[in-house]
Amino acid sequence: MQSIHQSFTVLLLSLVTFESALANMCDPCGGYRQDEYDNSFFNTSPGQQFYTTTPSRTRRLYFELTDELEQWLLTNMANSICSTLDNLFLVRVNSTLPNRRYNTQVIRIDSNGYKRWNSILSGPVNLPTLTRNQYYLLFGQSRLPICANSANLNLNTMPTLTVFVPLQSATYIIEQVYDEWQNPTTNDSGNTCNNALCNRLEQLVKFIRNGGVI
Repeated sequence: MQSIHQSFTVLLLSLVTFESALANMCDPCGGYRQDEYDNSFFNTSPGQQFYTTTPSRTRRLYFELTDELEQWLLTNMANSICSTLDNLFLVRVNSTLPNRRYNTQVIRIDSNGYKRWNSILSGPVNLPTLTRNQYYLLFGQSRLPICANSANLNLNTMPTLTVFVPLQSATYIIEQVYDEWQNPTTNDSGNTCNNALCNRLEQLVKFIRNGGVI
């Protein structure tokens, strides 16, 4: 009987502890408070610019340059190129295939040049209609799952914060990123690292200046 009483006491104390923790999770209106870590992903403190981390309401794929995305690229593109492998590609559309697929040439930007191969590109249902003979910038915050000489390029497999936009529309951003990286101001860390990965930014600019943009 004493053992049963002790077990009941332990159970009762556990329930009280659980209810207390549950109450601490609730806001005064009776709802649950959003986890502060998750909340900080989409919101910032007063006066803080959201683009210093990631665009608000981060999506997996970006097919157009919004003001928010442009500012994020200006702030983060150089550092990302200098620190992340296989996150910088160009895609040239050669022809259109059925089912919203495209024959393309994929160009990986390397520190000492370019690696080219042909792939069939496919993507999500919201993939815009691509223009034949136009180059597209394919850039990711993280490493992109693209294998050299692969017969297929599926944009559905790209990680969060991947940009796929016409290179021509992004040229002025790339030029500005390159210029600021080459000529840092006193208020900007600028060219703080100059490794082999950083050379890819220069290779991209050379491609553009040599007439790669159509």
